[in-house]
Amino acid sequence: NELYVNQCVMELLCRIDRTFF
Repeated sequence: NELYVNQCVMELLCRIDRTFF
């Protein structure tokens, strides 16, 4: 579960980075 959550967070950050930056 922890790994899955970590991956989800990374994906979210990646999307935010591409959206705002």
